[in-house]
Amino acid sequence: VPTKNPAASKVVATPNLFPDGGNPGGTGPTGVGYSATTGCHDITGYPKKDLAAGACMGDGIIMDVKNPVAPKVIERVTDTENFAFWHSATFNSDATKVVFTDELGGGGAATCNDTVGPTRGANAIYDLSKRNQLTFKSYYKIPRHQGSTENCLAHNGSIIPANGRDVMIQSWYQGGV
Repeated sequence: VPTKNPAASKVVATPNLFPDGGNPGGTGPTGVGYSATTGCHDITGYPKKDLAAGACMGDGIIMDVKNPVAPKVIERVTDTENFAFWHSATFNSDATKVVFTDELGGGGAATCNDTVGPTRGANAIYDLSKRNQLTFKSYYKIPRHQGSTENCLAHNGSIIPANGRDVMIQSWYQGGV
């Protein structure tokens, strides 16, 4: 994107991040459905480390973007049991953690209840090592039960810079912020 003439922007490449086709989607071992990887819904860059994190419908990925025209997937995680739709990816302030959100059902169903539980429609928190490997640490979902017409799954989040702490603001559909 030429900053002095944004109208002159153009597509410079269409990289194939999933030459194996990505996660095929389907039903997990206990009957939980999950999305196929047909592209990335959200990609967040961390230019200082030449990294990007992608929420790619059926996968969470870390990319080496030293050459932004030819990004390379260097780490990939899936969760066929607890994640339905990998919706967004957010680094913490020093790129030692990544939070992925699960937009279970596209935000069209009540998910803050005992039936759905605390992991579906939640955030998944991963540590990111110096070698850019993801290690699952925990899920987080707001502890709020709602009615059958309300939904509160994780949606878009952003990191708030704070010295010595990781602070995130997160929207939870009708569950609030």
